[in-house]
Amino acid sequence: MSINKFKMCLFLLALLLTGCENEDDKSQVKIAHWDNAKYSEWESSVGIDVYNSNSFSKTNGVLNKTNSLLYIADIDEPITIKFNNNGKNRNFSLTVFYDYEQIPFKITEDGTINDIYTFTLDDSYEIELPLFLPNNIEKSGSHKLLVSFSIGYDIHAMDLEDFSDWYGMSKIYDVTFGGEADFSDKKIVYEKPFNIVDRTLNLLLVPDMGPEIMNINIDTLPKVIEVKGGTPFNLTYRISTDNSEKVLLLVTVGFRQIKIDDSSYKLFKFEKSKTCYGDIQLTAPEEIGLYEVIALKVQNPFEKIQEPIRCDVRSSVRFTLKVIE
Repeated sequence: MSINKFKMCLFLLALLLTGCENEDDKSQVKIAHWDNAKYSEWESSVGIDVYNSNSFSKTNGVLNKTNSLLYIADIDEPITIKFNNNGKNRNFSLTVFYDYEQIPFKITEDGTINDIYTFTLDDSYEIELPLFLPNNIEKSGSHKLLVSFSIGYDIHAMDLEDFSDWYGMSKIYDVTFGGEADFSDKKIVYEKPFNIVDRTLNLLLVPDMGPEIMNINIDTLPKVIEVKGGTPFNLTYRISTDNSEKVLLLVTVGFRQIKIDDSSYKLFKFEKSKTCYGDIQLTAPEEIGLYEVIALKVQNPFEKIQEPIRCDVRSSVRFTLKVIE
């Protein structure tokens, strides 16, 4: 992703929302034109904001919003997701992760429970989605909510001319069912990787490559790999700490989370501004077809979100997995 695009994404995170005090029905999907004239110099952009009825407070008569904390008093109350699209008409998928494990959800109170929600949004429009979490999630203590939008759920990387690690946006929120978010009592086990290089490189997930991944030109990577249905296959990852020391890696295949070495995700802890690499094993879906392979990296995955702690999410260059007989 280019520096301009990344800056744009960070800027758009701070966005919009002037309040949620109006009493309009919040149980329906709403799509409205959004005036993005001030961002016209950017070729393409998207933006996310997430909140509920407890996200706002008044100070000296001014309504203020807590940007990264969701206090949930009633699990049956929807969480509002606002997402805007600029530059071109696109199709999107929404996926949701609770403590970095993908969960089913529904959009609107009468919606269908699923683990993927797809929609189309035109250029310069914003969609408002009432998100209902499942009742069987853990409803005590503090948790992490990852909301992830991907562009082109119906498009395959194998059909595109160029590689890109910018095809959507993801954001992390702290969730609490009482008081402030506090993750100090969570026993999180990080591993220190064997192969660490004193460089900062973008997240990448590629077919079995080994140390060559540290110097690869992404233009030479295959856009599609073939695997027999239900069989294990190996990939090589590289992941950097950037300005943190702790990172999480999760992988989706066909926009559904897949086990990495029999675990939901991998956790690494090593020095700031360095990059590690290694091999992981995944198992192909049983059903024959084409699937998009996407890796996400989360910095400081189980730290409370507050300055200078950041929980930035980055995505890998995606490629297509062709599952054959």
